Amino acid sequence: MHDRKNQSNHPPDHQELDEIRQEITSMRKEFNRFLENSNRNIVEQLASDLKKNFSRVLIEYINNDIESCLREKMIKNCKMRDFCEQKFNELLGETSYLISKDDVKKETIEKYWKEIENLRKMTGMPMCDQCFSHVNNLYRKQIDVMQSLQIYDRQDREQKTDKLPVEVVPAICEPVANKQRLSILKALAGTPRGFSELSKITNLRGGNLLFHLQKLLDTQMIVQQGDRGDYYISKKGYTTLEGLHAIYSKIDNN
Repeated sequence: MHDRKNQSNHPPDHQELDEIRQEITSMRKEFNRFLENSNRNIVEQLASDLKKNFSRVLIEYINNDIESCLREKMIKNCKMRDFCEQKFNELLGETSYLISKDDVKKETIEKYWKEIENLRKMTGMPMCDQCFSHVNNLYRKQIDVMQSLQIYDRQDREQKTDKLPVEVVPAICEPVANKQRLSILKALAGTPRGFSELSKITNLRGGNLLFHLQKLLDTQMIVQQGDRGDYYISKKGYTTLEGLHAIYSKIDNN
């Protein structure tokens, strides 16, 4: 009995102490790992909630901007206006929700470009170019936001400047390198206009006005409905006008 009692009260040897230390170290690591994972989960959950809230507010703002822009800038006296406005709002409202995604593929972006193009083919009227220019611009704005949020990379869609063809001079630069022709484009950007109305705006008469109108017609900057109908800005003309405005704004700000 005496020997057993002494044995039970005998202090642990070095091996036992090492085992105890290892066990404590292991328990400490497990505890730290638990805390680390818990903190990471909390941070990830907070980040996810912030992203959802930010996306919701941003999407709401974008959709309000879409409705306002279409209401103000679409052709007023068009029999298809109500139909097109509804379709545009539906399509752009759908694309706006891409902003809430973690990653947007190029195929998805291209899919909606094709849907816009298919809608354009359904209409087939000259004045449609103006409305579709606004739609294209609104969709591009959404793509810009996606790129800013780093959920879409459109680098493969953008051409290098060294690939810019010299044909850009007669096709784009030359037609708008004139005050009168630029005035005509600006006047038509808001609404279709007839010959006499454009004459008052530009202070050009007869052959002089016809010369500049023909220049814009030949380069597809504008279109005319029939032989004596109103003039409309084309998709190309409106895009060129927007491009000029963007260039001027950047240069002016610098």
